[in-house]
Amino acid sequence: TFAPGHGLGVLQDALLLLVPLFLLVSVLPIRTDALDVVKDAWNDIRAPVQDAEGGFGRLFAGLPSRRPHAFRSFGAFLPFQGSISLEDEPLFQVRTDRELYWRARVYPIYTPQGWIQGDVEEADLQDAFLLGEPRRDRRTVEVDYTVTLVYTPSALPVSTLPLDGDPLLEAGAPPPFRTWLYLDPSVRDDPGASPDLREAWDPRRRAQAFVRIDGEYVPRFGGDLSETVVQLLPEDVRVTHVLVQPAEGVTQEVVEVRSESADDYVEAVRAAVGEGTLAALHVARERVSPPDILYVRSAGELDRGESYTVVSQTSAATPQELRAAGTDYPGWVTDRYLQLPDNRAMDRVRDLTLALTRDRATPYDKARSIQAFLQAMPYTQTIPTPPFDADGVDFFLFTLRRGYSDYFGSAMAVMLRTIGIPSRLVAGYAPGDWVAEQEVYIVRDLHSHAWMEAYFPGYGWVEFEPTPGYASALAGEEGPGPVEEGRLGGVLGQEDLEDILEDPEIFGTEEELAQPQGLALTETFGDPLSTRTVIIVATSLGGIALVWYLYHLLLVWVSLPYGPFDRMCRLGRLAGIGPAATQTPQEYAGGLAERFPSVEQDVALLGRQYSRARYGQKELDEDEREQLLRAWRRARRQLLLRVFVRTRPQAAPPPVKNVDNSDSPGR
Repeated sequence: TFAPGHGLGVLQDALLLLVPLFLLVSVLPIRTDALDVVKDAWNDIRAPVQDAEGGFGRLFAGLPSRRPHAFRSFGAFLPFQGSISLEDEPLFQVRTDRELYWRARVYPIYTPQGWIQGDVEEADLQDAFLLGEPRRDRRTVEVDYTVTLVYTPSALPVSTLPLDGDPLLEAGAPPPFRTWLYLDPSVRDDPGASPDLREAWDPRRRAQAFVRIDGEYVPRFGGDLSETVVQLLPEDVRVTHVLVQPAEGVTQEVVEVRSESADDYVEAVRAAVGEGTLAALHVARERVSPPDILYVRSAGELDRGESYTVVSQTSAATPQELRAAGTDYPGWVTDRYLQLPDNRAMDRVRDLTLALTRDRATPYDKARSIQAFLQAMPYTQTIPTPPFDADGVDFFLFTLRRGYSDYFGSAMAVMLRTIGIPSRLVAGYAPGDWVAEQEVYIVRDLHSHAWMEAYFPGYGWVEFEPTPGYASALAGEEGPGPVEEGRLGGVLGQEDLEDILEDPEIFGTEEELAQPQGLALTETFGDPLSTRTVIIVATSLGGIALVWYLYHLLLVWVSLPYGPFDRMCRLGRLAGIGPAATQTPQEYAGGLAERFPSVEQDVALLGRQYSRARYGQKELDEDEREQLLRAWRRARRQLLLRVFVRTRPQAAPPPVKNVDNSDSPGR
C-alpha cells in the first residue's frame, strides 16, 4: 500500500542526493576539451535522429508550431515553418578573399508544404566531373577558400559550384531524367517530361513520322522504324531500353539497348527490337559535366575544429550579358526546374507575376522586377505557420505579406517558374561577420539564410537575393545593398507597385484580406507569448483541471465505508436505475447484481459492507477496505457505461426478498 508521507520521503532522499551534487558541480573547473568530447559523442548519437526528423518534418510540415524553431538545419526537405529564433552560436569560419554566400543544399522540387531535394546520385567530387558531356558556362571565375568547422553539419557549406576539394569530398547530384515513351498515341505520356521532350514526342509529330498498319507501326515515308523514332528525340536523349512484342508469343518484354558509341547507337536500337514489334521506348537524358550538384559532404569524417579547402566556380556575368542570354534552355534544366504543383494557387501566383513583368522583355529584367517587388515587403522572423492545406508561397504573397528568407526565396523561384524561367531555392548561410584581425569570416546560426537561382543559357545558374535587408554579395546585381523605399532598382516604379498591390483581381478585396481563410488558429499560436495565446492556453488547462477534479471528487475519492455505496446509488440514479424509497441497501444491490452479472459479486459486496458498517457498527479491517475499493472500481465502470448509453429512463429494479432487517437508505 502507499504509505502516508511516502512522497515527502522520496523528496527528502532526492534533496540529500542532489544538493551535494549541485554544490560539487558549482566548484568544479570547466574543461573545454572534455566538453568537446561530450559534444562529439552527442553528434554521433543524434545523427540517426536527424535522419528521422527529416521524414517527420515532411509529413507534419503543415502543422503549426507553438514555439519558434531554433538552430536551423537543412535536410532533404525544407518545410514552410512558422516563427524562427536564431542563435549567436558560431557554426564555421571561412578564410577567403571574397565575400560569398555559403550553400548547404539546393532544392529542385517545390510542393505546397515546402521544398524537396529529391533523388540523388553520389560520387566523389573529382570523379563526378568526368561523366557526361561538358557544359561550358561563360564569364565564370574560380575562387578557393578554407572552411574550419565549429560543429559537424550533415552537408558542408560551399560556394556556388564546387570543382575540387581537399580532403576528398562527395557530391550529390540528381540522376538523369528517365521516362517511357509509347508509340500508341492513346497512352498518356509522362506529364513531368520537359518541354523539349513533350514537343519531340507530340502525337502530331508521331503521326507525321509513322503510321500503324495491321497492329504494327511503320515509317510513313519508308525506311527503318528504329532510325525514325531516334531522329524524333532531342539530341541529348538516348534510348536505353525498348518494349517489344516478340514475333512469336504474346508476352511483351523489355530489352536493353547496348551501345558502345554514337556510331553504333541506331544499330543497337535496331538490334534490341529484333524481329519483334516496337511498342515503347525507355529514354534517359545524357549527363552533363559539371553535374548539377545539390550538396557536398565529406567522404570521411570531419570533426569539430578540422578544415577543408574547396575550389568553386562562380558567375561573373554582367547584367548586359544576362539580358542577351535568351531562353534556349537545355533539356537537363527544364527536366526539373520548371516543375510546379497542379493547384489553383499557382494560377493566382502566375497572374501576379504577369502583372509585375508585363513590360519586361528579357528573363533577367523579369527576375529583377520580381526581386524588387519582394524586397519592398517587410522582413520578420515571427510569423504563423501556413495552414496545413494551404500553399506556402500563395499564403505568403496574398495573406502574410511578410516573412523571412525561406519565404522570399521560395516566392521568387516559384514566380519565375510560372512564366517559364527555370529557377530553384538554395539554403545555407549569408557571408558572415568579417574579423579583420584573423582575416576570416565567422558564420553563425543567425546567418542562416535562403536565396534563389535562375538559369541563363550559356552562363549557368545565377544567384538572386529577394530578401529585404540583406546587402547583396551575389553575381548579376545592379548596385549593392537592399532596395530602399522609393528606389526599386530602376526596374519597377513606385506607382506601378502601388497599382499592383491595390489590384483586387490579384490580391482580393479589403474584406477578404481582413479575414484570411485559415489564418485565425495559426495567428493565435504564431506568437507563443501573445495575450490571446496565454488566455486560450490558461482556459484550456483550467477546464481540463476542473473536469479532472470533479471526476475524482464525485467518483474516485470516496470515504470508507459508506462512500462506495453512496456513489453507486448516485450513478444508478443517473442511469435511470436508482434505488426506490422502499428498498433496503441489500435489496437495491441485489437488483443491480441481476442487471450487471459481470460485476454481480462486486455490487453485492458493496451493499453487504454498507449494511454491516451502517447498521451493524462493524469496523472494516485493511483487507476488507482494499476489497471494497477494488469492487467499487469494477462496478463503477459498468455503471458509467450505462450512463453514457442510456436513451430513456429505466424502471426501478424489482424488489427482492429482504435478507436482513436493515432500514432503507432513505431512513
